[in-house]
Amino acid sequence: MNSAGVVATTLPERRTGSRYKVEPVDAFLDECAVALRSWEGGTPAALKADDIVLKEFPAAGLGMVGYDADAVDDLLDKIAVQLRGHEPDAGPDTATTRDAPRDPLSFRVVKILGVLSFILGGVYIVMLLTGAL
Repeated sequence: MNSAGVVATTLPERRTGSRYKVEPVDAFLDECAVALRSWEGGTPAALKADDIVLKEFPAAGLGMVGYDADAVDDLLDKIAVQLRGHEPDAGPDTATTRDAPRDPLSFRVVKILGVLSFILGGVYIVMLLTGAL
């Protein structure tokens, strides 16, 4: 994935399901394109691969059109891999286990588990309040 590829990418939009607000994603993808363009020109960029892996976006509201979250996450994974290849500390020999970036998929799993635990906690409280337990 290069800077031109980021600019040319058209992300799928959805009205339901897991989706991100359009404007914050577009703004961050612009930053990603600038960072890639900088590296392509031989200049280090301020945006790092870890910044991309850790980036979170607000969810699109009920009934709002937003970018498909999985498509955005997949694109960001590709951009992060490309940036990591440019960064001077890139490579398995220089990274320690503590410093190694986390797998983006594990972040999605943790987010899903967090949401599920929140929902189950709410159900538990409602059941306690209604005397169902």
